[in-house]
Amino acid sequence: MSIKEKMRERPEHPIIEETEQEKPLGMKWHKFLVNFALFAAAVWNVFMGVLHLTGLKYILNSYMMGNTIMLTDFMYLYYPILKVADMMFYITMFLMAAYQTVIRQMLKKGKKHAPLHLNIMIGIMCAVSALYDFLFEAGVRNESFVRASINYSSSSITVGSAIIIGVGLCIVNWYYYKKRRDIFK
Repeated sequence: MSIKEKMRERPEHPIIEETEQEKPLGMKWHKFLVNFALFAAAVWNVFMGVLHLTGLKYILNSYMMGNTIMLTDFMYLYYPILKVADMMFYITMFLMAAYQTVIRQMLKKGKKHAPLHLNIMIGIMCAVSALYDFLFEAGVRNESFVRASINYSSSSITVGSAIIIGVGLCIVNWYYYKKRRDIFK
């Protein structure tokens, strides 16, 4: 058998075409977190901490409801556990603002455990929100005076949606950073 005949009997090899290199994955979410979201969250947490430290949240809520302005001292006099809850919330908000600033720097520098810390921070924020709601509910015990003075009727709905959004953000961050492991050293 000649070489030409052997070549004809041999099956053809598939032609391997070089495909374009895969496009790099987008970094918009990462840049949004580093450049805006974590900084804005830290500023917001400081603002909320100041509102809880001074008790202005009760005055602002009663004013927005169109009711007579409630004095913070009376609120704390009738419901002393709220002073404790507000102080705990104040301290936690300042600590979370510092933690968010650290996480921002970790993401910016590409530290290995930055996505884990980001998800931990989101979980802590959800837990703090639920705990504060529980303490407020325990301190006030659904009294109509407080419900008429501040807008608390939708608080449990707000906490529930915050927890759902927090879990969703954790899933999004996990999936997003799982595909972009090359960012971190």
